[in-house]
This record gives sequence, structure tokens and C-alpha cells, in this order.
Amino acid sequence: MGGLEGGAAASSGPREKMESLETFLVAESLDWQPQVNSKVALVNSESVLMSWFANRMGSSKSSVELERGLHVCAVVAGTNKDFGKVFVDVVTVPKTVELVHKHKNDGAIQKKLMFLISLLASDETLRENLCEGGMGEAVLAVMNRHFTSNVTVLERSTLALSKLTAASLDVKLRIAAAGGLRILAEVLKVHGDSQALVRTSAHAIRNLTLNCPENVLLSKQLGIPKLLLLRTSGASEATRIQLLLTLGHITRCDEELQKQFGNDVDYCVPIAKIVKDAPDSEKLSELSVEMLSVVANGRNEEILNMLGESAFISVLLKRQDQFSDNVNLNYQVCKVLRGMAFTRVNRELLRRQGGIGKTIEVMHNFSHEVDVVEQCLCVLSNACYRSVENQECLGKSSGIQETLRAMEIHRDKVQIQDRGCRALRNFADSCEYNIRLEGTAGAVEGLVLAMLSFPESQEVNEQAVAALLNITKHEKNFLVMVEKDVVDIVRKARQVRIFF
Repeated sequence: MGGLEGGAAASSGPREKMESLETFLVAESLDWQPQVNSKVALVNSESVLMSWFANRMGSSKSSVELERGLHVCAVVAGTNKDFGKVFVDVVTVPKTVELVHKHKNDGAIQKKLMFLISLLASDETLRENLCEGGMGEAVLAVMNRHFTSNVTVLERSTLALSKLTAASLDVKLRIAAAGGLRILAEVLKVHGDSQALVRTSAHAIRNLTLNCPENVLLSKQLGIPKLLLLRTSGASEATRIQLLLTLGHITRCDEELQKQFGNDVDYCVPIAKIVKDAPDSEKLSELSVEMLSVVANGRNEEILNMLGESAFISVLLKRQDQFSDNVNLNYQVCKVLRGMAFTRVNRELLRRQGGIGKTIEVMHNFSHEVDVVEQCLCVLSNACYRSVENQECLGKSSGIQETLRAMEIHRDKVQIQDRGCRALRNFADSCEYNIRLEGTAGAVEGLVLAMLSFPESQEVNEQAVAALLNITKHEKNFLVMVEKDVVDIVRKARQVRIFF
């Protein structure tokens, strides 16, 4: 196969190198085998040759020549990050955008061109220049043209769009206004059997909605959250991860959507299935449990009991054992257990399946992680609500001591003092065993220190006083409070801060 014809002039030495390299690369396809890399090395060291490449492609008139030139440019751009800058300098952004529009109907050219655009857009500066020149809208035109006629072109143009959308707010709004989110939603609807398309579409949606409330709202109006969830079924691990990253981002940005998902069985079931089916994937487990925390936060008793009765608590505890060093996963599991423990059925299951002991263990192991400790305290507090069996289980598992330890470590964190006081209150509520235990474990001192640390916090003072009143139901504890002058502190707190 001969070299490409036309283009800028070059000396005989470089030209001979280039024609030889062109012939080799075009024949080899885009598989970057070792011999291809060794050939590309001829170009990497000589900016003159890169310029020659780019200039030649830009002046191409024949469709075949253009396709081959784009092929070579894509290979070189994939191995030399500096080539993209040379390409844009020589060919220019307007010319590149013009090429996209001019050859919009040519599938062979667009396969090469869209791949090249995705490589160029990986560079932040080039990405902004391309977007300012209208490349986002040009890529959308290609996606629309080849939506059903050429899946390969659609895949590569969607990949290019996913790169271009990692841009400024103005660019995101402009691409969305040009129909970017709409066509991505259609891709998820129509091409769900293509893992590559689903994955790159989800990536593009995430970029378009990141730090952009307007696009989050539009994505919800287009039904994108449901489509993302739908496509998790049967998807590969990599695709599921991208889908959950995008779904999680959109959901966190919209309180109404959180409430909707928290009360939707159709949302809960597929997410719970991912958690159960992903025992070996740490990232997938982490993301799916995080999404499940949205369900738990909805406090829908029917849904929460359904999870509990399907042995889901034991699944969550196994994930904590598997990924015991993962801070976020343990945090998210505790958020789910906190919500599940709002129901009487799940409080019972939590104890039977070892959830109380496991939560105490997690709180101990992550004692310096404020967010994890806070969620653990909430799980234990909820678990002990109106359940003497759970209260005694906690007391016998060193739960009171670990709670006081957490409050001591985080004496300067108001949320830990508040949650700790609430937990101690629930632990001892109508539970003689824990009332005595709190008295001997130093709960009086811990609660007083919480009040003294945050005298202006009504929540801390209210919960601390309530906990102390529970403790005083045992005579020895009351005498300890008198000895330590706690009675006056409580009286003052009740008069000034608390309104029962």
C-alpha cells in the first residue's frame, strides 16, 4: 500500500519515513502492538514529522485519504500526548469542526474522526478549545445521524461526548440545550445491549450534571435516573460501576428524588440485588450500598422489613467483614442499618444476626473516623429503642464502654456528643441491667462533660439530661451524681436550656 498523496512539503528523509510509517500503521489497524509503538517512536522525537502528519490530514480532499490520515493521527495521538496540540495548531479547531459537519454522513470517516476527537478531548486545554469552537454540537449531529444506522460510530461519538462534557458550566449547559441529555437518554433506552454505549453514556450524563443543578433537573425530567437503574440489570461490573456513580451523583443532588426512591420498591430491589451479587467487587459493593442508604433513609416500613426478612442484614455484615478496611463502605453500611433499625422487625433481626456486636466492633476499629462513629452510634441507639433484649445484648457486648470511649475521643465534636447522649439515653431506658452498667462505666461523668463542652447546644443538653434521669433510677447512681455535684448542673440545664 502506497503513502498518502498531497499535503505540505517535507524533506526527502522525513517524507520517506512518513510514507513508510503511514503504510505500516494503516495496514495494522488501531491495535497498539509493540511493533506499532516502535514505529510511532520515529515520530515522537520529531515535532516536524507530527506537524507534517497533521498538516497533511488537514489538506486532504479524498475521502479515502482523509480516512487513512485520521487513522494515523489517532494512532500517534494515542501514543504521544503532545501530538494533539500540534494537530489543533496546524489543522485548527474550526477546520476540525468543519470536517465533522462536512463528512457527517460518512460512517468510515466518522469512526476515525470521533476516536481522534475523544483522544484530543482528554487534554483539558484542548477540550475547552474544542468545545468553544462548537465540537460538542458537532458530535451531537453525528450521534443523531448514525443513531440506528451505525452502532460503531455511535459508540465512538458517545465516547467523544463523554470526554468533551468534562468541561465548564457554560459548555455543559450549551450541550444540554442542544439535546445532549435527550440523546443520551435515548441511547440508554434503545441501545441497552451495548455495554460500551451504556457505560460512555452514563459517563457523559455524569459530567453534564456535575455541579450543574439545571442539568440535574433536566435529567430527572427525561427519566434518566430510572433508565440508569434499569441498565444495571445484566450489566458488566465496569458498566454497573459507571451507572451507579452517575445515579448516585444525580440522587444526592435532588431531595425529591431521594424521597421518591426511598419509597419505591422497584428502585430498592435491583440495588439490593447488586449488593448481594457483588461479593468480590469492593467498588461495586461500596457504590451499591451507598445507593441503598437512600432507601433506608426513606423509612418506608414495608420496604425496610422486606429487606430485613430477605436476610439482607447478614449480607451487609458480610460486606463489612470482607472489606473491613474500607472506611466509606463501612460508613454506608451503618447508614443502611441505621435506617433499617427504625422498624421493630429489623431491630430484632439486627440482634439475632450479630449486627449489634458488629457495629460496636466497627465503631472501635474506626474510632477516629467521625462520620463512621456517628453512624454507629445511631445504629446502636435505634437498635435499643424499646427493646430490652437488644439493650442487654449491647450492654454485654461493651457497647456502653465503646460509646463513652467515642465521646471521649471526639469531645470537641458536637454531633458525637449529641449522638452519644442519645444512645446512652436509649441504652438505659427501662433497662435495669444497663442502668447499673452505665453508673459503673462512667456514664455520669461522660454525660456531664458533654454538657460542659457544649453549654449552648440545646440538643446535647436535652439528651444528656434525659440520659442522666434514666440513670438516677438506680439509687447508687443517684448518690454518685450527688457526690459529683451533678444535680445542680442538671437542674440548671433543665431551667435554662430544656423544656420538657
